[in-house]
Amino acid sequence: MGNTGFSLALMMALLLLHFVVSFSTKTTINISTDQSTLLALKAHIVSHPQNMLKTNWSTTTSICNWVGVTCGFPHQRVIALNLSSMLLTGEIPSDMFDHLSGLQVFY
Repeated sequence: MGNTGFSLALMMALLLLHFVVSFSTKTTINISTDQSTLLALKAHIVSHPQNMLKTNWSTTTSICNWVGVTCGFPHQRVIALNLSSMLLTGEIPSDMFDHLSGLQVFY
């Protein structure tokens, strides 16, 4: 029984490790896609009088800390965008909503 218990515990530990690595890889890819998509949106904005995006939306700040962006837990995907009070002018990229697959609220 000693070896069987050890083997089962080892197998469970390896399975858990696989799950954690797989989950974190997916999260990284998805949040990177969200970041790229929002940076593309930022590039399409021609006027933003309050300069909130210029100073806050950058690769040096976590996307979940960007002004107007809300991320969900535990997946850390963008679930809401609140840009309504920023007085932005520009175009929304046609594929933005395809890439922000976790987005639930946009205003």
